[in-house]
Amino acid sequence: MQTRTQDVSEKVKLRETKAKHPLGIIKGHMDQVYFLMKGLPNVGAEISLAVRATNIKRAAKILGVSKMFLALV
Repeated sequence: MQTRTQDVSEKVKLRETKAKHPLGIIKGHMDQVYFLMKGLPNVGAEISLAVRATNIKRAAKILGVSKMFLALV
């Protein structure tokens, strides 16, 4: 049992390092330290909006605002 829990623990740590870092960066750039909503559907919607806003900001920085809006039309 101890071996199984250690294996799971190592997998969880690996998963946390892969998922927490990008999400932490996205939320940090938006000055959002913690989730404001409770519950998985609400938190999912909140992180989805944060990721979309980050992608829009990146596109505006790479393409420029005028080219980005022309691409949307």
